[in-house]
Amino acid sequence: MDIMFWFEQYPIDALPYEIGFVLLAISMIWYSIVLKKMLAIINGKPVWILPLIGAGCILVSVAMHSIAYVVLLPKMDLLESVDQITKYTAFILQWRAWSLAGIMAGGVFSLIGGGLYYKWTTR
Repeated sequence: MDIMFWFEQYPIDALPYEIGFVLLAISMIWYSIVLKKMLAIINGKPVWILPLIGAGCILVSVAMHSIAYVVLLPKMDLLESVDQITKYTAFILQWRAWSLAGIMAGGVFSLIGGGLYYKWTTR
């Protein structure tokens, strides 16, 4: 599959979602770098890794969302029976639920890292 195939299959209304979450992941990586420097000042434990893990979760989620649009949804046209369509639809819904869980996990990891840093610096 080449890059043009992805762009041809991708709906235009999903691009802001993908771009927004990629930008969020980049900002979380930057946040992790800043947090690492701040923790070095106070000799804190390496909780800077948590926002970095969160950014990874978000990037995996974006990849899963893209795969759903480009690979999974076009296969719906090939299904013939109602049973096949029902099972495949359930699979796609589970796939998207895991994708959204990845976004939530990314937020939780980032929140825990920032919360611990806040706790250590305000005592």
